[in-house]
Amino acid sequence: MLNIVFLVLMTIRHHMGQQLKQWLLAAGLLIGFAFGSKAQMISGPDTLYGNEWIRYDQAYHKIRVFEDGLYRVSQQELAAAGVPVGSIPGSRYQLFRFGQPVPVYTSTEGILGSNDFIEFYGSQNRGEFDRFLYSDAESKQYNPEYSMYTDTSVYFLTWSENSDGVRIAELENDLVSPPPALTFYNHTEKQVFSSTYQDLRFDQGVSLSTYEQAEGFATSPRKTSTITLAVNDLYEAGPQAAVSLRLATTRLVQNQLEILVDGESVRVDTINDIRMRTYGFLKPANFLSDNVQISVQDHGGSDNRHSIAFASVTYPRQFVQQPSTTRVYPLFSSDEKLYIEVSVPGSTGESAAIYDLDNALRIETATENGVLRFTLPASNKDRRVVVALGDDRQSAQVKGGKQFEDWASNHSDYLMISHPRLYDPALTGTENYVEAYRDYRRSEDGGGYRAEYYSILDITDAFGYGIANHPQAIRNFVHWANAHWDTV
Repeated sequence: MLNIVFLVLMTIRHHMGQQLKQWLLAAGLLIGFAFGSKAQMISGPDTLYGNEWIRYDQAYHKIRVFEDGLYRVSQQELAAAGVPVGSIPGSRYQLFRFGQPVPVYTSTEGILGSNDFIEFYGSQNRGEFDRFLYSDAESKQYNPEYSMYTDTSVYFLTWSENSDGVRIAELENDLVSPPPALTFYNHTEKQVFSSTYQDLRFDQGVSLSTYEQAEGFATSPRKTSTITLAVNDLYEAGPQAAVSLRLATTRLVQNQLEILVDGESVRVDTINDIRMRTYGFLKPANFLSDNVQISVQDHGGSDNRHSIAFASVTYPRQFVQQPSTTRVYPLFSSDEKLYIEVSVPGSTGESAAIYDLDNALRIETATENGVLRFTLPASNKDRRVVVALGDDRQSAQVKGGKQFEDWASNHSDYLMISHPRLYDPALTGTENYVEAYRDYRRSEDGGGYRAEYYSILDITDAFGYGIANHPQAIRNFVHWANAHWDTV
Protein backbone atom coordinates (compact mmCIF):
# COMPACT_ATOMS: atom_id res chain seq x y z
CA MET A 1 0.00 0.00 0.00
CA LEU A 2 1.36 3.43 -0.94
CA ASN A 3 0.49 6.15 1.55
CA ILE A 4 0.08 9.63 0.10
CA VAL A 5 0.14 12.86 2.11
CA PHE A 6 -0.59 16.21 0.45
CA LEU A 7 1.33 19.07 2.02
CA VAL A 8 0.68 21.67 -0.65
CA LEU A 9 -1.64 24.59 -1.25
CA MET A 10 -2.91 24.76 -4.83
CA THR A 11 -5.08 27.39 -6.44
CA ILE A 12 -7.18 27.18 -9.56
CA ARG A 13 -9.07 29.57 -11.76
CA HIS A 14 -12.58 29.19 -10.41
CA HIS A 15 -14.26 29.76 -7.06
CA MET A 16 -13.27 28.27 -3.70
CA GLY A 17 -15.94 25.60 -3.83
CA GLN A 18 -14.12 24.09 -6.79
CA GLN A 19 -10.84 23.90 -4.85
CA LEU A 20 -12.29 20.98 -2.92
CA LYS A 21 -13.14 19.32 -6.24
CA GLN A 22 -9.52 19.70 -7.32
CA TRP A 23 -8.34 17.92 -4.20
CA LEU A 24 -10.89 15.17 -4.70
CA LEU A 25 -9.84 14.84 -8.32
CA ALA A 26 -6.19 14.59 -7.38
CA ALA A 27 -6.47 12.54 -4.22
CA GLY A 28 -9.85 10.90 -3.86
CA LEU A 29 -9.26 8.18 -6.43
CA LEU A 30 -5.62 7.72 -5.56
CA ILE A 31 -5.20 6.95 -1.87
CA GLY A 32 -4.59 3.23 -1.62
CA PHE A 33 -4.58 3.04 -5.44
CA ALA A 34 -8.33 2.78 -5.81
CA PHE A 35 -7.93 3.68 -9.46
CA GLY A 36 -10.49 4.05 -12.19
CA SER A 37 -9.46 3.89 -15.84
CA LYS A 38 -10.89 7.33 -16.50
CA ALA A 39 -8.14 8.83 -14.32
CA GLN A 40 -5.48 7.77 -16.81
CA MET A 41 -4.46 9.43 -20.06
CA ILE A 42 -5.47 7.23 -22.96
CA SER A 43 -4.14 8.31 -26.35
CA GLY A 44 -5.09 5.87 -29.08
CA PRO A 45 -3.60 2.48 -28.14
CA ASP A 46 -1.27 4.02 -25.53
CA THR A 47 -1.66 4.74 -21.83
CA LEU A 48 0.48 7.77 -21.01
CA TYR A 49 1.91 9.07 -17.75
CA GLY A 50 3.08 12.40 -19.18
CA ASN A 51 6.84 11.85 -18.74
CA GLU A 52 7.59 9.72 -21.80
CA TRP A 53 9.29 12.61 -23.63
CA ILE A 54 11.90 13.37 -20.94
CA ARG A 55 15.60 12.57 -21.34
CA TYR A 56 17.22 12.69 -17.93
CA ASP A 57 20.67 13.59 -19.26
CA GLN A 58 19.42 16.79 -20.89
CA ALA A 59 18.69 20.26 -19.50
CA TYR A 60 15.28 21.85 -20.15
CA HIS A 61 14.31 25.52 -20.23
CA LYS A 62 10.67 26.58 -19.94
CA ILE A 63 9.03 29.06 -22.29
CA ARG A 64 5.55 30.15 -21.17
CA VAL A 65 3.02 31.04 -23.86
CA PHE A 66 -0.39 32.53 -23.06
CA GLU A 67 -1.29 33.89 -26.49
CA ASP A 68 -1.30 32.35 -29.96
CA GLY A 69 1.38 33.75 -32.22
CA LEU A 70 4.78 33.47 -33.83
CA TYR A 71 7.50 33.58 -31.17
CA ARG A 72 11.14 34.54 -31.61
CA VAL A 73 13.90 33.84 -29.11
CA SER A 74 17.19 35.62 -29.78
CA GLN A 75 20.66 34.27 -29.13
CA GLN A 76 21.08 36.88 -26.38
CA GLU A 77 17.88 35.78 -24.64
CA LEU A 78 19.01 32.16 -24.73
CA ALA A 79 22.41 33.07 -23.29
CA ALA A 80 20.81 35.16 -20.52
CA ALA A 81 18.74 32.11 -19.50
CA GLY A 82 21.89 30.03 -19.11
CA VAL A 83 21.79 28.16 -22.41
CA PRO A 84 25.38 27.44 -23.54
CA VAL A 85 24.79 28.91 -26.98
CA GLY A 86 28.47 28.86 -27.86
CA SER A 87 28.57 25.07 -27.96
CA ILE A 88 25.17 24.09 -29.41
CA PRO A 89 24.61 23.95 -33.18
CA GLY A 90 21.27 25.37 -34.24
CA SER A 91 20.25 21.98 -35.63
CA ARG A 92 20.42 20.37 -32.15
CA TYR A 93 17.77 22.48 -30.42
CA GLN A 94 14.55 20.64 -29.55
CA LEU A 95 11.18 21.97 -28.40
CA PHE A 96 8.33 20.07 -26.72
CA ARG A 97 4.72 20.83 -25.83
CA PHE A 98 2.41 18.27 -24.23
CA GLY A 99 5.22 15.76 -24.68
CA GLN A 100 5.27 16.17 -28.45
CA PRO A 101 8.12 17.65 -30.52
CA VAL A 102 7.38 21.09 -31.95
CA PRO A 103 9.02 22.05 -35.25
CA VAL A 104 11.27 25.09 -34.88
CA TYR A 105 13.11 27.33 -37.29
CA THR A 106 16.68 28.32 -36.48
CA SER A 107 18.32 31.08 -38.47
CA THR A 108 21.43 28.92 -38.76
CA GLU A 109 22.19 25.22 -38.48
CA GLY A 110 25.54 26.10 -36.93
CA ILE A 111 26.44 27.89 -33.70
CA LEU A 112 24.07 30.82 -33.12
CA GLY A 113 25.69 34.23 -33.56
CA SER A 114 24.59 37.52 -32.06
CA ASN A 115 22.03 38.09 -34.84
CA ASP A 116 20.63 34.55 -34.86
CA PHE A 117 17.40 33.30 -33.33
CA ILE A 118 14.94 30.46 -32.87
CA GLU A 119 11.38 30.87 -34.11
CA PHE A 120 8.24 28.77 -33.52
CA TYR A 121 4.48 29.09 -33.54
CA GLY A 122 3.09 28.97 -30.01
CA SER A 123 -0.45 28.30 -28.81
CA GLN A 124 -2.05 29.20 -25.53
CA ASN A 125 -3.38 26.45 -23.28
CA ARG A 126 -7.00 25.59 -23.85
CA GLY A 127 -8.82 22.42 -22.85
CA GLU A 128 -6.43 19.83 -24.28
CA PHE A 129 -5.24 18.63 -20.88
CA ASP A 130 -8.60 19.13 -19.13
CA ARG A 131 -10.20 16.50 -21.33
CA PHE A 132 -8.62 13.72 -19.28
CA LEU A 133 -10.64 14.82 -16.26
CA TYR A 134 -13.87 13.74 -17.95
CA SER A 135 -15.05 10.17 -18.35
CA ASP A 136 -16.05 11.04 -21.92
CA ALA A 137 -14.64 14.36 -23.08
CA GLU A 138 -16.37 14.21 -26.46
CA SER A 139 -19.82 14.29 -24.87
CA LYS A 140 -19.15 16.02 -21.55
CA GLN A 141 -16.39 18.64 -21.85
CA TYR A 142 -18.32 21.89 -21.95
CA ASN A 143 -15.73 24.39 -23.09
CA PRO A 144 -12.65 22.85 -24.77
CA GLU A 145 -11.70 26.35 -25.93
CA TYR A 146 -10.94 27.57 -22.39
CA SER A 147 -8.95 25.74 -19.72
CA MET A 148 -10.39 25.36 -16.25
CA TYR A 149 -6.93 25.94 -14.74
CA THR A 150 -4.70 28.27 -16.76
CA ASP A 151 -4.38 29.75 -20.23
CA THR A 152 -0.58 29.40 -20.15
CA SER A 153 1.11 26.65 -22.16
CA VAL A 154 4.65 25.59 -21.33
CA TYR A 155 7.15 24.81 -24.08
CA PHE A 156 10.28 22.97 -23.00
CA LEU A 157 13.45 23.91 -24.88
CA THR A 158 16.36 21.48 -24.79
CA TRP A 159 19.18 20.20 -27.00
CA SER A 160 20.84 16.91 -27.76
CA GLU A 161 24.47 16.11 -28.44
CA ASN A 162 23.51 13.09 -30.54
CA SER A 163 20.49 13.97 -32.67
CA ASP A 164 18.92 16.89 -34.46
CA GLY A 165 15.59 18.38 -33.44
CA VAL A 166 12.48 18.64 -35.60
CA ARG A 167 13.16 21.45 -38.02
CA ILE A 168 11.13 23.79 -40.20
CA ALA A 169 12.79 23.63 -43.59
CA GLU A 170 13.33 26.68 -45.78
CA LEU A 171 11.68 26.64 -49.18
CA GLU A 172 12.18 28.81 -52.23
CA ASN A 173 9.17 30.86 -53.29
CA ASP A 174 8.59 29.37 -56.74
CA LEU A 175 6.54 31.88 -58.76
CA VAL A 176 7.37 30.44 -62.18
CA SER A 177 4.17 29.51 -64.04
CA PRO A 178 1.97 29.34 -60.94
CA PRO A 179 -1.55 27.84 -61.10
CA PRO A 180 -4.61 30.10 -60.72
CA ALA A 181 -4.67 31.87 -57.37
CA LEU A 182 -6.95 30.61 -54.62
CA THR A 183 -9.95 32.89 -54.29
CA PHE A 184 -10.83 32.26 -50.63
CA TYR A 185 -10.08 30.33 -47.46
CA ASN A 186 -12.45 29.24 -44.70
CA HIS A 187 -12.12 31.69 -41.85
CA THR A 188 -13.63 31.03 -38.42
CA GLU A 189 -14.76 33.97 -36.34
CA LYS A 190 -15.27 32.75 -32.78
CA GLN A 191 -16.21 34.13 -29.40
CA VAL A 192 -15.24 32.11 -26.34
CA PHE A 193 -16.89 32.99 -23.04
CA SER A 194 -15.31 32.66 -19.61
CA SER A 195 -16.95 35.08 -17.20
CA THR A 196 -18.58 32.40 -15.03
CA TYR A 197 -17.66 28.90 -13.95
CA GLN A 198 -20.63 26.56 -14.24
CA ASP A 199 -20.54 23.50 -12.01
CA LEU A 200 -23.05 20.84 -11.04
CA ARG A 201 -24.45 21.22 -7.55
CA PHE A 202 -27.29 19.27 -6.05
CA ASP A 203 -29.36 19.75 -2.91
CA GLN A 204 -27.51 21.05 0.16
CA GLY A 205 -24.46 21.99 -1.90
CA VAL A 206 -23.52 18.42 -2.83
CA SER A 207 -21.34 18.12 -5.96
CA LEU A 208 -19.60 15.26 -7.75
CA SER A 209 -15.87 14.68 -7.42
CA THR A 210 -15.51 14.21 -11.18
CA TYR A 211 -16.19 16.67 -13.97
CA GLU A 212 -19.48 15.99 -15.65
CA GLN A 213 -21.51 17.25 -18.57
CA ALA A 214 -21.93 21.02 -18.78
CA GLU A 215 -19.18 21.90 -16.27
CA GLY A 216 -16.73 24.58 -17.31
CA PHE A 217 -16.39 28.27 -18.07
CA ALA A 218 -19.11 30.10 -20.00
CA THR A 219 -21.34 33.16 -19.79
CA SER A 220 -23.31 33.81 -16.65
CA PRO A 221 -26.72 32.03 -16.61
CA ARG A 222 -29.37 34.03 -18.42
CA LYS A 223 -32.87 33.87 -19.83
CA THR A 224 -31.96 35.31 -23.25
CA SER A 225 -28.63 35.67 -25.07
CA THR A 226 -27.46 37.60 -28.10
CA ILE A 227 -24.06 37.14 -29.72
CA THR A 228 -22.68 39.15 -32.61
CA LEU A 229 -19.92 37.79 -34.86
CA ALA A 230 -18.18 40.09 -37.33
CA VAL A 231 -17.84 39.05 -40.99
CA ASN A 232 -15.07 40.74 -42.98
CA ASP A 233 -13.75 40.40 -46.53
CA LEU A 234 -16.53 37.96 -47.43
CA TYR A 235 -16.17 35.99 -50.66
CA GLU A 236 -19.83 35.83 -51.61
CA ALA A 237 -19.37 33.26 -54.39
CA GLY A 238 -17.90 30.74 -51.96
CA PRO A 239 -19.49 27.76 -50.19
CA GLN A 240 -22.07 27.97 -47.44
CA ALA A 241 -21.18 29.44 -44.08
CA ALA A 242 -21.46 27.31 -40.94
CA VAL A 243 -22.80 28.80 -37.71
CA SER A 244 -22.04 26.90 -34.50
CA LEU A 245 -23.14 27.34 -30.90
CA ARG A 246 -22.52 25.42 -27.66
CA LEU A 247 -24.76 26.05 -24.67
CA ALA A 248 -25.94 24.36 -21.50
CA THR A 249 -29.08 24.63 -19.45
CA THR A 250 -28.39 25.41 -15.79
CA ARG A 251 -31.58 24.50 -13.91
CA LEU A 252 -33.29 21.19 -13.11
CA VAL A 253 -36.40 22.19 -15.06
CA GLN A 254 -37.84 21.77 -18.54
CA ASN A 255 -36.27 24.32 -20.89
CA GLN A 256 -37.95 25.52 -24.09
CA LEU A 257 -35.15 27.02 -26.19
CA GLU A 258 -35.45 28.82 -29.50
CA ILE A 259 -32.35 29.73 -31.51
CA LEU A 260 -32.39 32.49 -34.10
CA VAL A 261 -29.72 33.47 -36.63
CA ASP A 262 -30.09 37.02 -37.96
CA GLY A 263 -33.65 37.08 -36.66
CA GLU A 264 -34.69 33.83 -38.36
CA SER A 265 -35.75 30.93 -36.14
CA VAL A 266 -33.53 27.95 -36.98
CA ARG A 267 -34.13 25.57 -34.06
CA VAL A 268 -36.60 24.92 -31.25
CA ASP A 269 -35.48 22.44 -28.61
CA THR A 270 -36.91 21.04 -25.38
CA ILE A 271 -34.22 20.15 -22.83
CA ASN A 272 -34.97 18.57 -19.50
CA ASP A 273 -32.72 19.34 -16.53
CA ILE A 274 -29.05 20.35 -16.91
CA ARG A 275 -27.71 19.37 -20.32
CA MET A 276 -25.09 20.47 -22.83
CA ARG A 277 -25.98 20.95 -26.49
CA THR A 278 -24.01 21.84 -29.63
CA TYR A 279 -25.92 23.25 -32.59
CA GLY A 280 -24.81 23.81 -36.17
CA PHE A 281 -26.54 25.62 -39.02
CA LEU A 282 -25.65 26.33 -42.65
CA LYS A 283 -26.32 29.61 -44.41
CA PRO A 284 -25.50 30.71 -47.99
CA ALA A 285 -22.45 32.94 -47.96
CA ASN A 286 -24.11 35.67 -49.99
CA PHE A 287 -26.85 35.88 -47.34
CA LEU A 288 -24.42 36.72 -44.54
CA SER A 289 -24.60 40.17 -43.04
CA ASP A 290 -21.56 42.12 -41.86
CA ASN A 291 -22.48 41.06 -38.34
CA VAL A 292 -24.03 37.64 -37.82
CA GLN A 293 -26.35 37.73 -34.83
CA ILE A 294 -27.14 34.57 -32.86
CA SER A 295 -29.94 34.75 -30.31
CA VAL A 296 -31.13 32.22 -27.74
CA GLN A 297 -34.50 32.62 -26.04
CA ASP A 298 -35.96 30.39 -23.33
CA HIS A 299 -39.75 30.35 -23.55
CA GLY A 300 -40.11 28.22 -20.42
CA GLY A 301 -40.61 29.36 -16.83
CA SER A 302 -39.31 32.62 -15.46
CA ASP A 303 -36.52 30.84 -13.56
CA ASN A 304 -35.15 29.00 -16.61
CA ARG A 305 -31.54 29.81 -17.42
CA HIS A 306 -28.84 28.80 -19.89
CA SER A 307 -25.17 29.67 -20.44
CA ILE A 308 -23.07 29.77 -23.61
CA ALA A 309 -19.52 28.41 -23.89
CA PHE A 310 -18.70 29.57 -27.42
CA ALA A 311 -20.21 30.57 -30.74
CA SER A 312 -18.64 30.78 -34.19
CA VAL A 313 -19.24 31.37 -37.85
CA THR A 314 -17.01 29.80 -40.52
CA TYR A 315 -17.27 31.51 -43.88
CA PRO A 316 -15.36 31.95 -47.17
CA ARG A 317 -13.03 34.92 -46.79
CA GLN A 318 -10.78 36.69 -49.25
CA PHE A 319 -7.03 36.77 -48.64
CA VAL A 320 -6.66 40.24 -47.12
CA GLN A 321 -4.23 41.18 -44.36
CA GLN A 322 -3.07 44.44 -42.83
CA PRO A 323 0.66 45.35 -42.74
CA SER A 324 2.71 44.30 -39.70
CA THR A 325 0.23 41.64 -38.62
CA THR A 326 0.18 37.86 -38.36
CA ARG A 327 -2.67 35.70 -39.60
CA VAL A 328 -3.33 31.96 -39.76
CA TYR A 329 -4.91 30.66 -42.98
CA PRO A 330 -6.41 27.15 -42.72
CA LEU A 331 -6.14 25.40 -46.09
CA PHE A 332 -7.39 22.05 -47.34
CA SER A 333 -5.12 19.30 -48.63
CA SER A 334 -4.21 19.54 -52.29
CA ASP A 335 -2.76 17.18 -54.90
CA GLU A 336 -1.26 20.14 -56.74
CA LYS A 337 0.83 23.20 -55.97
CA LEU A 338 -1.12 26.12 -54.52
CA TYR A 339 -0.74 29.76 -55.48
CA ILE A 340 -1.93 32.45 -53.08
CA GLU A 341 -2.16 36.20 -53.41
CA VAL A 342 -2.72 38.11 -50.18
CA SER A 343 -3.86 41.70 -50.50
CA VAL A 344 -1.84 43.89 -48.12
CA PRO A 345 -3.18 47.44 -48.60
CA GLY A 346 -0.49 50.10 -48.93
CA SER A 347 2.43 47.70 -48.49
CA THR A 348 5.45 47.41 -50.77
CA GLY A 349 8.70 45.74 -49.86
CA GLU A 350 7.49 44.61 -46.43
CA SER A 351 9.19 41.39 -45.36
CA ALA A 352 7.05 38.29 -44.91
CA ALA A 353 7.71 34.96 -43.22
CA ILE A 354 5.31 32.24 -44.33
CA TYR A 355 5.05 29.04 -42.29
CA ASP A 356 3.28 25.86 -43.33
CA LEU A 357 2.92 24.52 -39.80
CA ASP A 358 1.68 21.06 -40.68
CA ASN A 359 4.37 20.38 -43.26
CA ALA A 360 7.15 22.21 -41.37
CA LEU A 361 8.04 24.59 -44.22
CA ARG A 362 9.09 28.24 -44.26
CA ILE A 363 9.23 30.77 -47.08
CA GLU A 364 10.78 34.23 -46.92
CA THR A 365 9.51 36.82 -49.35
CA ALA A 366 8.14 40.38 -49.44
CA THR A 367 5.09 42.32 -50.52
CA GLU A 368 5.03 44.09 -53.87
CA ASN A 369 2.57 46.79 -54.86
CA GLY A 370 0.19 45.87 -52.05
CA VAL A 371 0.21 42.13 -52.77
CA LEU A 372 2.01 39.17 -51.19
CA ARG A 373 2.49 36.31 -53.66
CA PHE A 374 3.65 32.81 -52.77
CA THR A 375 3.23 29.17 -53.69
CA LEU A 376 3.01 26.04 -51.55
CA PRO A 377 3.79 22.47 -52.60
CA ALA A 378 1.11 19.80 -52.74
CA SER A 379 0.05 18.32 -49.40
CA ASN A 380 -1.90 15.20 -48.55
CA LYS A 381 -3.19 16.76 -45.32
CA ASP A 382 -4.98 19.91 -44.30
CA ARG A 383 -2.65 22.61 -43.11
CA ARG A 384 -2.39 25.88 -41.24
CA VAL A 385 -0.41 28.54 -43.01
CA VAL A 386 0.92 31.44 -40.93
CA VAL A 387 1.78 34.73 -42.65
CA ALA A 388 3.81 37.12 -40.47
CA LEU A 389 4.36 40.54 -42.02
CA GLY A 390 7.21 42.80 -40.99
CA ASP A 391 8.55 42.32 -37.49
CA ASP A 392 5.29 41.10 -35.98
CA ARG A 393 6.62 38.56 -33.47
CA GLN A 394 5.77 37.68 -29.90
CA SER A 395 8.58 37.87 -27.40
CA ALA A 396 9.27 34.71 -25.42
CA GLN A 397 10.85 34.70 -21.98
CA VAL A 398 13.14 31.73 -21.44
CA LYS A 399 13.41 30.48 -17.86
CA GLY A 400 16.51 29.02 -16.27
CA GLY A 401 17.23 25.39 -17.04
CA LYS A 402 16.62 22.26 -14.99
CA GLN A 403 17.41 18.58 -15.30
CA PHE A 404 14.61 16.22 -14.42
CA GLU A 405 15.34 13.71 -11.69
CA ASP A 406 14.74 10.06 -12.54
CA TRP A 407 12.61 8.63 -9.74
CA ALA A 408 12.39 5.12 -11.20
CA SER A 409 14.50 3.55 -8.43
CA ASN A 410 12.98 5.41 -5.48
CA HIS A 411 10.27 2.83 -4.61
CA SER A 412 8.74 5.06 -1.95
CA ASP A 413 5.91 3.63 0.13
CA TYR A 414 5.15 6.85 2.03
CA LEU A 415 4.90 9.68 -0.45
CA MET A 416 4.54 13.34 0.50
CA ILE A 417 3.67 15.99 -2.07
CA SER A 418 4.60 19.50 -1.04
CA HIS A 419 5.72 22.91 -2.30
CA PRO A 420 9.11 24.58 -1.86
CA ARG A 421 7.37 27.43 -0.05
CA LEU A 422 6.62 24.97 2.74
CA TYR A 423 10.04 23.32 3.02
CA ASP A 424 12.79 25.39 1.39
CA PRO A 425 14.57 27.32 4.19
CA ALA A 426 15.49 30.05 1.70
CA LEU A 427 11.75 30.68 1.21
CA THR A 428 10.35 29.84 4.64
CA GLY A 429 13.06 31.29 6.84
CA THR A 430 12.80 28.23 9.05
CA GLU A 431 14.10 24.69 9.10
CA ASN A 432 12.74 22.10 6.68
CA TYR A 433 9.80 20.66 8.63
CA VAL A 434 8.67 18.55 5.67
CA GLU A 435 12.05 16.85 5.65
CA ALA A 436 11.86 16.41 9.41
CA TYR A 437 8.48 14.72 9.06
CA ARG A 438 9.87 12.49 6.31
CA ASP A 439 12.72 11.47 8.61
CA TYR A 440 10.23 10.70 11.37
CA ARG A 441 8.24 8.46 9.04
CA ARG A 442 11.45 6.67 8.13
CA SER A 443 12.19 5.96 11.79
CA GLU A 444 10.93 2.98 13.73
CA ASP A 445 8.54 5.17 15.75
CA GLY A 446 7.15 6.65 12.55
CA GLY A 447 6.48 3.29 10.91
CA GLY A 448 9.79 2.53 9.21
CA TYR A 449 8.54 3.60 5.80
CA ARG A 450 10.60 4.36 2.72
CA ALA A 451 9.27 7.86 2.97
CA GLU A 452 10.12 10.66 0.53
CA TYR A 453 8.74 14.08 -0.32
CA TYR A 454 8.29 15.39 -3.84
CA SER A 455 7.85 18.93 -5.10
CA ILE A 456 4.53 19.67 -6.72
CA LEU A 457 6.47 21.88 -9.15
CA ASP A 458 8.61 18.95 -10.28
CA ILE A 459 5.54 16.72 -10.57
CA THR A 460 3.77 19.38 -12.62
CA ASP A 461 6.69 19.67 -15.04
CA ALA A 462 7.43 15.95 -15.33
CA PHE A 463 3.90 14.50 -15.32
CA GLY A 464 1.72 17.48 -16.24
CA TYR A 465 3.63 19.11 -19.11
CA GLY A 466 4.19 22.18 -16.93
CA ILE A 467 0.49 23.13 -16.83
CA ALA A 468 0.20 24.89 -13.48
CA ASN A 469 -2.18 23.67 -10.77
CA HIS A 470 -3.55 20.81 -12.84
CA PRO A 471 -4.67 17.72 -10.88
CA GLN A 472 -3.96 15.39 -13.80
CA ALA A 473 -0.24 15.75 -13.04
CA ILE A 474 -0.73 14.15 -9.62
CA ARG A 475 -2.89 11.44 -11.11
CA ASN A 476 -0.25 10.68 -13.70
CA PHE A 477 2.53 10.61 -11.11
CA VAL A 478 0.78 8.18 -8.81
CA HIS A 479 -0.30 5.93 -11.70
CA TRP A 480 3.34 5.92 -12.84
CA ALA A 481 4.52 5.03 -9.33
CA ASN A 482 1.99 2.22 -9.23
CA ALA A 483 3.37 0.82 -12.49
CA HIS A 484 7.10 1.25 -11.75
CA TRP A 485 7.64 0.87 -8.00
CA ASP A 486 7.55 -2.35 -6.00
CA THR A 487 5.86 -0.72 -3.02
CA VAL A 488 2.31 -1.67 -3.97
